[in-house]
Amino acid sequence: MISNKQQERNDPYEIILSYGRVIRKQNVHLRVNIDIYRFSPDTLLGNRVVYIMETLILTNMSTNHLSCCECNRKSEIFKYLSKDELALVDKHRTEVAYKPGEIIVKQGSPVTHVISFSSGLAKVSIEGHNQKNLILRFLTPTLFIGGPGLYVDRLHHFSVTALESSRVCFIDFSVFKTLIRQNCDFADAFIKYISKEGIFDYNRFISLTQKHMHGRIADALIYLDKEVFCNKESGIRISRNDLAEFTGMSADSAIRILKQMSLDGIIETQGRTLRILNIDELKKLSQIG
Repeated sequence: MISNKQQERNDPYEIILSYGRVIRKQNVHLRVNIDIYRFSPDTLLGNRVVYIMETLILTNMSTNHLSCCECNRKSEIFKYLSKDELALVDKHRTEVAYKPGEIIVKQGSPVTHVISFSSGLAKVSIEGHNQKNLILRFLTPTLFIGGPGLYVDRLHHFSVTALESSRVCFIDFSVFKTLIRQNCDFADAFIKYISKEGIFDYNRFISLTQKHMHGRIADALIYLDKEVFCNKESGIRISRNDLAEFTGMSADSAIRILKQMSLDGIIETQGRTLRILNIDELKKLSQIG
């Protein structure tokens, strides 16, 4: 809620905002559900916030954050940047922490920044009709969030939601675009990255459209075990609803298939945690489809 006193201020001020969060700067508090922008008092109309889509040069929220040169949690594509170029990125980025369930990117919102995923776990999903969503992939540390809207319509065509406590770096898109134009190796790395994403999506479409439910669940568990949780002994931590949205089926169907796999000795379930007991049998289900 915005107070009248705040609305009546005449001096411009900047507020750093993130989805569903309150961040304080210059003694101003707001709670909104939009992206990061620059505001002035004339944009505050009653309880609505009309945003000006300008690029906001962000500074680190904490002085103890590592610089981009020192950080070992940045996306692999940034290794092609020189120290001066990394310093430029560092000057025009901010690191934001998210709690589980908080929205990092909202489908349909304007693209003002590219995002490097630093820590935690998040899901990338497409919001469909009647509140039916499809999870495209899961994000783990050092992965990069860009998307086709960067160079097309400047809109996000997916949503990103934190599943665990996560940290991400927002990098000014205009700076990113400048680096793409002046550093060929960096541009090649970026093109290769988004190309791999496209190939992954193509394989996912084959799984979703041409395999039965057991095959889709098998594909999902193999991917989660190898690529997301990296064969950890702690197992695969995922909700049944997220697994269902990742495999294009109802939660009831996903639960039924998991129960059958558990009875067959292929997996072990304990709450939200799944452990693969027989990877060969799981791969066979994947191949049969």
